[in-house]
Amino acid sequence: MIGYAIPPAYFKTDEQPQRQKTILFVGRIAREKGIELLLKAFLSLTREENIPNLSDWKLRIIGPYDITQGGDGNGYFDELKKIADAIGAACELVGPVFVQQTLVDEYRAASVFVYPSLAETGEALPLAPLEAMAAGCATIVSNLRCFDDYITDGVSGLKFDHRGSRPEDDLADKLARLIADPEFVQRLAANGNSSAQNYQAPIIARKMLDDFEALVR
Repeated sequence: MIGYAIPPAYFKTDEQPQRQKTILFVGRIAREKGIELLLKAFLSLTREENIPNLSDWKLRIIGPYDITQGGDGNGYFDELKKIADAIGAACELVGPVFVQQTLVDEYRAASVFVYPSLAETGEALPLAPLEAMAAGCATIVSNLRCFDDYITDGVSGLKFDHRGSRPEDDLADKLARLIADPEFVQRLAANGNSSAQNYQAPIIARKMLDDFEALVR
């Protein structure tokens, strides 16, 4: 499979700001994206007493919920907001961001990115996790096969079992592991960035040209 090309702006880390203790999601606010699992996982962590420094962390959800913009509308957003309200000030439902540099800045400011998609047949090669990896986030995804192209579990990212009876608990365990181990976060982020390098525009362009040449032959 030839993937998407990640714009160069995501890879510019020479002026890297101080990363915040932020867990980030970017994508459409739709049921198939599994956002409620992320919210429930974070909520369960806030109720634990043995998670060090959890009070320093926050969760940011970025994306459109309006049906005309690919979201699932007010009903689903209200469901998510109830969970977010239970979390309190540590959870922010930001809304959509359509300016690329603003989105790049969001990725660069976050430490962890989570993409808990449940779309067994609806994902091709999700772009948001690659953008996050290019920008230096430690990334967690669900165990969909599409992520195998660029994430090796425990090396360049983490995967949680979204098919289990309590997927939010497995996701919470992955989050707790990262929150408790800053060095592991840095290692995952560095390996993830190396994996994302394979999706720079010149590399993808070369693959496409080679494919066209093979078709012509």
